[in-house]
Amino acid sequence: MRSTPLAALLLTVFATAADLPLPPLTTGQPAAGKRVAVTAPEYAGTQVHHLVALPSDWNPQARAQGKRWPVIVEYTGNLHPASGSTGEVEGAALGHGLSRGHAIWIVLPYVAADRRRNEVTWWGDVAATVAYAKQQVPRICYREESAARLKRLQGRPLLVTQGIAGTGTREFLTPLLPPSAWTCRDIDMVAVCGAFPNPTAKDPHNDRWLLRDSPAGEEVRRWWAQVLADTNKKPR
Repeated sequence: MRSTPLAALLLTVFATAADLPLPPLTTGQPAAGKRVAVTAPEYAGTQVHHLVALPSDWNPQARAQGKRWPVIVEYTGNLHPASGSTGEVEGAALGHGLSRGHAIWIVLPYVAADRRRNEVTWWGDVAATVAYAKQQVPRICYREESAARLKRLQGRPLLVTQGIAGTGTREFLTPLLPPSAWTCRDIDMVAVCGAFPNPTAKDPHNDRWLLRDSPAGEEVRRWWAQVLADTNKKPR
């Protein structure tokens, strides 16, 4: 009986071994075991986006109880057809291969000069790419921290207002708090403050809109009054 050379045997094993699969790519709210394409509020309406993958064992309860996961921030390779690299964030794999899915994995883009899309060659607009990283990485880490902090509300009412309409905030809050514990309102900043820039604020991302009378402001003040009334009813 002829024996199989070790080199041939190893080649057979390597050729047939299955690669570690990447987490499924989705959109919407980051969730355990998934890679999610995320568009930052500052880039709403553009194709600029990054990816966030949470560990398969991630959940707000474990986070609130003190469990921690490492964070990997990755930039993928540029477009290089000869090696199969697309230069797209979706093509990144190092962080997942290193952690085997046991880290919070973030893949950041190179922002194109027009700031409307991800760049696939070189660094894109260097200033925009650097600014994106400085803004988004702390935001993502804070998001994980905020999940734990929200648990500490213990039923206290929460109001969230946002000047950019979208479902992301609602999707984030839904698994963390009962529906009766929070209220989320989209504010039409142009309807309240008029075209920007104006004497009230330079752009819609501001905290001055409640200084102007509007139906949205009245609704928020009614919420405030109801919270105070309910609090005063509770036995001390």
